[in-house]
Amino acid sequence: MRKFIVRDMGILHPDLMRIICILLFLALFPIPVTASTPEKVLEQNKSVVTVSVQDKDKRHIASGRGFILDKNGVIATNCTLIAKWLEQSQNRLTVETEGRLVLPVTELISSRCENNLALIKIHSDELPAVVVAREHQLEQGDQVFFLSEKTADTTPFSAITIKEAIAKNRLYGIPLPVTPKLSGSPLFNKKGEVVGAAVFLPDRKKSSSAAASLIPILKQLDNYRKPVKKEESVHVEKVPETADEFITLAFTYTKQGQYAKAIDAYRQALQRGPQSASLYNKLGAAHLINGNYSSACEAFEKAWALDPQDPVTYYNLGITNALMGEKNTAYEYYNVLKTLDADRAESLKELID
Repeated sequence: MRKFIVRDMGILHPDLMRIICILLFLALFPIPVTASTPEKVLEQNKSVVTVSVQDKDKRHIASGRGFILDKNGVIATNCTLIAKWLEQSQNRLTVETEGRLVLPVTELISSRCENNLALIKIHSDELPAVVVAREHQLEQGDQVFFLSEKTADTTPFSAITIKEAIAKNRLYGIPLPVTPKLSGSPLFNKKGEVVGAAVFLPDRKKSSSAAASLIPILKQLDNYRKPVKKEESVHVEKVPETADEFITLAFTYTKQGQYAKAIDAYRQALQRGPQSASLYNKLGAAHLINGNYSSACEAFEKAWALDPQDPVTYYNLGITNALMGEKNTAYEYYNVLKTLDADRAESLKELID
């Protein structure tokens, strides 16, 4: 067979085709980089953690990534793990640091899932927190560094370029498959600052991998850091008497992760004052975080009876039914919520999926 020659390049046609294939492969599939990875990025590896869910017998259920946002134990991770944790009240959620220290999660800070990310808390201090580029908004064309699977000898990073937006100002496409095990991984710029997180989006038709903006969870972190007002302290001299006083007490218990006490305080408030959808939603949320799905559903249904147009109620009912395995019912609430609050509806859909 005759060989065709590309005279300007001096390369035989079969060789040219092989080179083109290699170039296409390198363009489509990012490869781990080590020597070219900025030193400041490599230093941040110590702030990346593994978050795992176990059942009551300590059998593994699921795991994913997370990163330390605050030296006092605040960690960002993916919402899929939170949902798995809350499926059974006896499930355990733990965090393993780079130094193999395993600590139980003591508090769920986030009251809602945003961009498939949530905040959790462990009891620790002086942890190696990441540096966050707070003023940076992800956009198409940004180059970021992604921590791939660790091995015994190396910590490989991949340099990837952010693609077009999947959800405006929230989620962006990335040319790298994010598995559930890697979901919640931080994305670094060349300065070693975190600018986003790689997340796995279950059951999404077009793309199951995305780069998520950190802006929503950073706002949650700022709210969490606000000091509790003196009058909200649990250690009050005066025993609560009015509905408002019990609501204040319940709010404080909730912030401290004492959900059983918060539930009792909300019940006391409902007995003493006017009933409202907002108050029943707060009671239901405390039940939900405490793993009491049926009680949560009952509280949310009472909220709906008082205000059938409250989008918060539809959101809460959707989450509760999803956690109870009633996906079809959860989608019914999602479809109604779309007409009331599109952004909240999108957040609900991410959690249902």
